Amino acid sequence: MKVSQEQKNEIRKKLLKAAVEIMTYKGFQNSTMREISEKAGFGTATIYNYFPTKEKILYAYFEDKHGDLVNLMKTIPEFGEFTLKEKLQTQMESLLDMYLEDREFVVEAFRLMFDSPLRTFTEMIPIKDLFTKSVNEFFVDALHKNEIQEYVFKSFITNLYWDYVGIVSLYWCNDKSTGMSNTSQFIDLSLDVIVEILHSGLIFKFTNIASFIFKNHIYSNFQNISKIFPAKNVLYTAMNEKMRSKSGMDDEKHGTD
Repeated sequence: MKVSQEQKNEIRKKLLKAAVEIMTYKGFQNSTMREISEKAGFGTATIYNYFPTKEKILYAYFEDKHGDLVNLMKTIPEFGEFTLKEKLQTQMESLLDMYLEDREFVVEAFRLMFDSPLRTFTEMIPIKDLFTKSVNEFFVDALHKNEIQEYVFKSFITNLYWDYVGIVSLYWCNDKSTGMSNTSQFIDLSLDVIVEILHSGLIFKFTNIASFIFKNHIYSNFQNISKIFPAKNVLYTAMNEKMRSKSGMDDEKHGTD
């Protein structure tokens, strides 16, 4: 019997939910794929059709949460009228709210992922792309409303913001304050600084300097290097000719002798 895409999505959700429960109770290392699959109500082989390894389950969890986050932002009334800071703060706090129910699992997952940064980098690319795409839309809208000034290297800025979200998430993982109030305050204060920097045009000035240095120094040095090689080739050819000429003269000399 052929399984529909809707049924596949439902099976995947059940497996993820079971994984969160099992791993929260037993820990990542002590949990098995068989236990997770059986907890979800399926045979052992089923889970491998969706997640080849336990590590894949961790990344699937975050991918789903970020997808849910994008959809949630679309349902907030008049979200498009929010200021840039309000959008970023709502997005960040909504994401952490989604994590809250599974906090123990999320803390463990972050610890495991930071233990293998190279693998984490490649596995997180789809999640990062999904998140930074929505953030970039916030920045573009803020530009149109003159909330912030125009700047170059936009992908660089959104990547920096992705790193900032990672820092906030780690802070949240270690926050012991009542109701995570310290994290809320940290987000509020830090976003004030981020938005103020974007509004002041410091990013624009910084990227202009970076662009100037690249064009007038780094790029020009590459051009100079490329000019060296033809000269080097000419010198190399001339030396070869001289060596061949000398060799010929030596041969004539030996022949004479």
